[in-house]
Amino acid sequence: MFSLATGFGGHSLLWGPVAAAIVWGLVFSTVLTLLIVPLLYRLSMTDSRLARNSRARR
Repeated sequence: MFSLATGFGGHSLLWGPVAAAIVWGLVFSTVLTLLIVPLLYRLSMTDSRLARNSRARR
């Protein structure tokens, strides 16, 4: 699929853009799943932990 998207796997005018959309969609979803979602989770847990600790000190 990657070779077709980059143009090394053939010169299909129909399947080249389709392959490019699939490859970039997989890359985007992988980055989103492995980097962005855990980062947002960690940030939200840090904020809630700080709020909980400040309430406990009062």
